[in-house]
Amino acid sequence: MNKNPSKFSFAVANFIEFMFNWRLFVFLAGIIGITFVAIYVSNDSNGVVTRKDIISSISSSTIIVALFYTIITYEYNRNKFKHDVQLSKDTLAFNIALEWHKATMIDHLNKCRDFIEIHRSRLTNAEGKEFYDELCKNPVEKSALISVLNFFEAFSLAIHHGVMGEDLSKEFFLSIVLEWHKDFAPVIRHLRTVKRNDRIYKVSQDWHKNGVLNK
Repeated sequence: MNKNPSKFSFAVANFIEFMFNWRLFVFLAGIIGITFVAIYVSNDSNGVVTRKDIISSISSSTIIVALFYTIITYEYNRNKFKHDVQLSKDTLAFNIALEWHKATMIDHLNKCRDFIEIHRSRLTNAEGKEFYDELCKNPVEKSALISVLNFFEAFSLAIHHGVMGEDLSKEFFLSIVLEWHKDFAPVIRHLRTVKRNDRIYKVSQDWHKNGVLNK
């Protein structure tokens, strides 16, 4: 999904923001301008401009400008709402990124890396069974690995369902997720077989295939 706004959309958004910020000036200028045009047309048609013509022209111009600004206000509020929603998603993504650097997660990562260095030969097994069996003998390291993979899956699901900003998350996590899922692909496949659930870590692993979650 291409989330980058086009030049036209960007220009329209800037125009709407400008019209909204200067709404009082434009409102008065619009009323005056439309009123003068209406008076000119009325004067040109019969040569006489009455008080009724002036009042009618002002009323008509007020209605036209008010309708115009009703549309502008709606578009402005809609754009602001979209911006606020995206900001909240990006804020959540940033806070999740900070969790990656906290002591608990760093401790999990260190345990996983140490275990991998010792048992990397078992990790290369296509089925992942040898590594998984060894992992089950070490509950602390197993808990650390599951915690890391669950972390990936949790924020991947948040992105997939539009709860968290994808672009910011991708900038921070994509290469990390790809590396972990590449290394632990055999283990994940074996875990799915053991649990008889082929959707275990499915969403986060989609990044390993195409780098896109929110389609």
